[in-house]
Amino acid sequence: MVKIKRHPRNPILTPDEDTPWEAVGTYNGSIVKEKNKYHFVYRAVASKQHYFSQNIELNSIGHAISHDGFDFKQRKLSKSD
Repeated sequence: MVKIKRHPRNPILTPDEDTPWEAVGTYNGSIVKEKNKYHFVYRAVASKQHYFSQNIELNSIGHAISHDGFDFKQRKLSKSD
């Protein structure tokens, strides 16, 4: 049997109330290490916005960068080409 234990620093990425596009949630993350940087791609949920007489929570793709795999300081909204 495999015993799974949560890392003490979990979750390593939490919503940022001061950033509207990721104020509600950060989910479904995947981390890739390239050279000396960790790239974390995740789904971000925005605060509710009134749009055509409905309140909606937009979902976006976020991208964060870290040098140690735990402290993700460079968080930005991912943009498609």
